[in-house]
Amino acid sequence: MWKIFDGEKLRATQACFSNDKEEITNGISVINDICKNESELNCFHNGITEENIDSYIICFCKENDRLSQWRGYCKDDGVSLEFDFSKPFNKYYLADSDEQVRKEIELYPVYYYNETYSVNPDNIKHKFMNKESLKNMIVKKVSGNHDSRTKKNALVSLVPFIKNSGFYEEAEYRWLINNTKEDVDYNLKFKYDDIVKYSEDDISKKPYINIAFKKKKDTNNEDLEE
Repeated sequence: MWKIFDGEKLRATQACFSNDKEEITNGISVINDICKNESELNCFHNGITEENIDSYIICFCKENDRLSQWRGYCKDDGVSLEFDFSKPFNKYYLADSDEQVRKEIELYPVYYYNETYSVNPDNIKHKFMNKESLKNMIVKKVSGNHDSRTKKNALVSLVPFIKNSGFYEEAEYRWLINNTKEDVDYNLKFKYDDIVKYSEDDISKKPYINIAFKKKKDTNNEDLEE
């Protein structure tokens, strides 16, 4: 916690390395299943795998006192940090990047999926989705005169926002940074590869990137212009 205050940084973890792996595999399975059974989406059937997911996420709850969070993450003791993302506090930059311009933070709600949910105003308010409403969202994302790679990236970016309906009490919002592929000297690469770091434990190495809020300093220790 002190590192967050002292450095004004947060760690965004690669989505496939979250504590619960099903958070990604569930979204992939649901999207592929919908695409398989809908003629207008059939070209994307089995088009999404974990290898396509290179998104970095930070998770928040809409409310600051959720029983599920205390129970799941603070069994002995803990604290709740509240963040203000309203202006002028809604800017960030990638801490280990040479980029100088700060970007605007965008938080999006998680959608709690259950194939048989009835979609009524109360369920929509709480971000519940059934198969039909999710299909409509996917069709909207891939419609228009976009190339196939752009359409696929749109589906990939949706994966981290689909969760099992059993977690609805969290009322979760996610901050997503997509490490999408781009052309660099005519070679496709993930654009943030150079700033990815790794945390290690006895089992694995988990990729992450650092997100910072302080203004960058130039060589004279003065604030850089946005």
